[in-house]
Amino acid sequence: MLKSFEKTENHYRQLTLDEIFSPASQPASQPASQPASQKIIPGLGRSQTNLTSPPLAPASQPNLKPPDKNNSVVRLRSPQTSNQNPEHPTSAELGTNVVERRRQNVQVVSKRRVTDHGEVYTHPREVNAMLDLVKTETERVDSTFLEPACGTGNFLVEILSRKLAVVAQRYLKSQLEYERKAVLAISSLYGIDILADNIVICRARLFDVFNAQYSALYKAKCKERCRNTVRYLLSRNILHGDALSLKTVADSSATVSVSGVERLTTSSRTTPIIFSEWKFPFNDSRIKRHDYVFEEIFPPTDDLFTASTPRNDLGEIPFITQSVKNYPLIHFLEVVNAK
Repeated sequence: MLKSFEKTENHYRQLTLDEIFSPASQPASQPASQPASQKIIPGLGRSQTNLTSPPLAPASQPNLKPPDKNNSVVRLRSPQTSNQNPEHPTSAELGTNVVERRRQNVQVVSKRRVTDHGEVYTHPREVNAMLDLVKTETERVDSTFLEPACGTGNFLVEILSRKLAVVAQRYLKSQLEYERKAVLAISSLYGIDILADNIVICRARLFDVFNAQYSALYKAKCKERCRNTVRYLLSRNILHGDALSLKTVADSSATVSVSGVERLTTSSRTTPIIFSEWKFPFNDSRIKRHDYVFEEIFPPTDDLFTASTPRNDLGEIPFITQSVKNYPLIHFLEVVNAK
């Protein structure tokens, strides 16, 4: 994650922790009664504002108190909404506290989280500036991105928005082709974060980016099977783990609220992080899945305490990775049922 900087003349000065938490450094709060709405340009699908939940009636408006700065776990409240997939909530179902935090571009949730995990969210200004350095790749539908400290998804959300804008522009006339390319774009994004609540929020934000454009373009023709495929891909690609140890997080917990019910997610042991690769090998509607152990994806390197690694005639270290599990070809709308 990016640290905070303040521009002075032609240089950037790194802000101190006290300056980060000072009221002047945080964006001004917006009235809770006027939540930002999302507007989609037909055919382009670019979000004009940050993702937010629909306006709530005064009687159901939740409490928008800021998170406790002494608590490293953020408890999220949710409005009364129905949810067909409680394991994969949307941003609206995660609660207005999360939505308000993302809309205001808050970079720090609490001092405790900064101290314990070094958590400072990257501002959208820096996100866009950095992604513009590789603009061509962010607009290539099948280019792969991995964010090893994804937080709530600032980088991944913007990348997906750019990719889906290209998909809508090129494949709008064919719903099936749009769905296939949108699934390909989503399957190319990967994220890891050490905090479980960030993973829940990141998955929800990415799903909302897709669902907002999909619903705006095809309305009643939208397929719930396609939405379920996207939810499943996000559950496989956005993982709770430690990118330094390349393993899942052990003995961790986070409290999140789904449909008004607080849930505690826990894990008791570490396991190697396993990512799934998704490909359309025959340029039709059939998708192929390969599972790989994350630590085996990195090419081997020599160090002072290991034997010399064999090299080929060009002096390069040969790198061949083996998948731990292969799945048969299956229609991308049925990927949830793959065995």
